[in-house]
Amino acid sequence: MAIFSHGTFIPTHPSPRLSSLPGAPASLMLTNVSNADSGLYYVEVTLRHSDGALSSQRHETTLDVIDNILVTSSLEVWMEEGASLSPNTSQWSLHLTCGRFMYGVAAPFDVIWTDPTGLQLPSSSYSNGSFHLLLPPPVTLGNYTCSVPRYVSTCSHSVAPPELQGSVEVGGVAARLALLEGRQGTLSRENQELTQHVDTALREHGLLEDRIHALEKAQAVLTNDSQTYQTQIDQLQSQTKATDTAMAQLSQRIQQLESTSSLPNTTSPSTAVHNTLQSLQDVTQQCRQQTQQLQHNNTDLGLTNHQLLLNTQALSQQLNDTERRHSAQLTSLEAWVQQLDSRCSALNSTADRLQRELEQNYQDDADVIARVDDLEKLVNASQVACYQAGGQHQDHGHLTHKVTMVENLVKAISSRQDNSDVSFHVRMTKHNSSRNTMGPDDTTPPPDSPVLLREEVDNRGHGFDKANGSFSAPYTATYLFLASLAAGTKGDYAQMYLMWNERAVDFVQAFGASNFTSGSVHAVLHLQQGDRVWLKTGHGHSVFNASSTAFSGALIWKDP
Repeated sequence: MAIFSHGTFIPTHPSPRLSSLPGAPASLMLTNVSNADSGLYYVEVTLRHSDGALSSQRHETTLDVIDNILVTSSLEVWMEEGASLSPNTSQWSLHLTCGRFMYGVAAPFDVIWTDPTGLQLPSSSYSNGSFHLLLPPPVTLGNYTCSVPRYVSTCSHSVAPPELQGSVEVGGVAARLALLEGRQGTLSRENQELTQHVDTALREHGLLEDRIHALEKAQAVLTNDSQTYQTQIDQLQSQTKATDTAMAQLSQRIQQLESTSSLPNTTSPSTAVHNTLQSLQDVTQQCRQQTQQLQHNNTDLGLTNHQLLLNTQALSQQLNDTERRHSAQLTSLEAWVQQLDSRCSALNSTADRLQRELEQNYQDDADVIARVDDLEKLVNASQVACYQAGGQHQDHGHLTHKVTMVENLVKAISSRQDNSDVSFHVRMTKHNSSRNTMGPDDTTPPPDSPVLLREEVDNRGHGFDKANGSFSAPYTATYLFLASLAAGTKGDYAQMYLMWNERAVDFVQAFGASNFTSGSVHAVLHLQQGDRVWLKTGHGHSVFNASSTAFSGALIWKDP
């Protein structure tokens, strides 16, 4: 496309779309890109060293050109209904979504999330054409912004286009309700898992009892067989003893016959008797062998019975241990289930209460918005009506009446909130001098110093300190503040800042011309406990009209 050599940019294919960036000749700028320009681009740098040798390096990049990165006409940001379980922390988190992009599975860039404190956060994931951000508790409440980096859409523009961004408001009650619903779902699943564990333990307990009953039956059968064998052994032993006695008697008889016999070479009756005795001895030997075999079988049966008894005792001990363990587990599980039921009941009660509070807040917010609108109309009317008599400050009754109405309105707004027991209204003390001021200490304070208002009309909650002219937030909450001023007299002017700690959030000034002018400031601020809100003079010399200078504030909504 182009060559840069010895400080000169030389296009290889001259085109009005192709040039180098101003002040950077070793660069390439391609304008009016289209889909046809998508593809692989590379730059190769060749260097000649002092010894004459050449070396080169090559870098590549891919350019994707699309008509629009969004499917919709604008960037959309919203909070998903309910909470999502974070795969990394296993915590229930609020789910914010930013879309809708034309990329399906993955996007070649990441959006920039910005929380209410200004901290930038990376996306948690990307899917279905949208970036997702999971916010684990505790969640910072306020406005979250999603923006597309400028480099994503600047490659085809000589001037960077406006930044694509969208935002969503994360409210307190809705966020807490979503997280509670997520936690309640987790507790319900844990309760179901515990119930399954209890059912499994009960089934295992039943199987062990069945095995023990079967072993007890087998032991009873073996015991009965052992008794039968012992009876047979006893009978054989009795028969053997009787046979032995008969054989002994026969032997004695044979010996007597042999000693009295007188026929030496003939077959005598003793031979027959001897043969009979031998037969009896054989039978006796067989009986003894059978007795020994029965005794051996009985011994084996006794060993088997003993081993069966040991097995039965071991299984019985195992059953007892299992019963104790299962009983302890069952007791623990029952306590856990009761605790989960209590927690679920508490969560349901909390969810119902939050739902009622949310519905009530919707109504209260509508009332507060209507009253703030009335207040703005009243302040605008007070600016127009202030000193329309012209050139003279002879009657301040009308403005005083307006200030009184503001006081009543602040009280009315405060009374609409269940927890709004914090409000104040203070003003400068009217002085009897010709300038209608209190003196240099209050109506003519030095530049860049606090505006002191010492007359307390209302100071519920004792948040305002008239000694230093500042309000300190007793709670982390959202507050409404209003302040009004007028210049001391013709030719004077007054300047005033509304300060949040050391930060100016609003400014007003008034001039004492032929027709007296007044001004006011107001702001709705979310303060942390201990934050200060106060009034400060401008950089020039200010002279305030005491009866027209006042400062009011009220707690609108206290954070849960």
